This record gives sequence, C-alpha cells and structure tokens, in this order.
Amino acid sequence: MDSKDSKKNNILQIIYESIDEHNMLNPLEYQMSKSLNTSIMGKNSVLDSLGLLSFLVDLESKIKEELVLNSNLINEELIAENSGHYENVESILNYILLISE
Repeated sequence: MDSKDSKKNNILQIIYESIDEHNMLNPLEYQMSKSLNTSIMGKNSVLDSLGLLSFLVDLESKIKEELVLNSNLINEELIAENSGHYENVESILNYILLISE
C-alpha cells in the first residue's frame, strides 16, 4: 500500500469515527451509515443545517489533530454554492485529500 492509499484509509477512518460519535448522540432516525455513499449534505442526508455544521466541526477538529492539517475543512462558499464537496462520505474524503496535499 503506497502512502497515498494509507493516507486515504486514515482519513476514511477519521470520517467513520466522526460518524460513530454523531450516531452515539442522536436517535436512530438521525443516524448515519458508514459507507462511501452516505449523504452528508442535501435532501438524502439525515443532517439538518446545524447537524451538518456540528459534524463538519467535529471532523475538522479530528483531521487537524490526527493529520496535523492546517487547512480549514469548512468553507462557507463551497457549502453555499452546493459544490458537491460535502455531498457524501466519498466526496468529503476526496476534498480532504485535495486540501491536504
């Protein structure tokens, strides 16, 4: 496994840890599955706007701590224009990989 695959797997595990924490704090109907296709933002997501922000803040904190990443994960412009970076687990994983290069 090369370093890019290793980094990708590490980021995915951090995203899944954030999902686990979200699930512990929320009732069953608001729980998220741990899958690349799990919706984070949009009509198929169980997260409302506050839930989305809370999830992203938690994830950003973990990413900065565990990967020593200085970039901000939360970008108001990308959220506002619905750029697709926060659409699902796979897109947020790819976005984190992009900003961590």
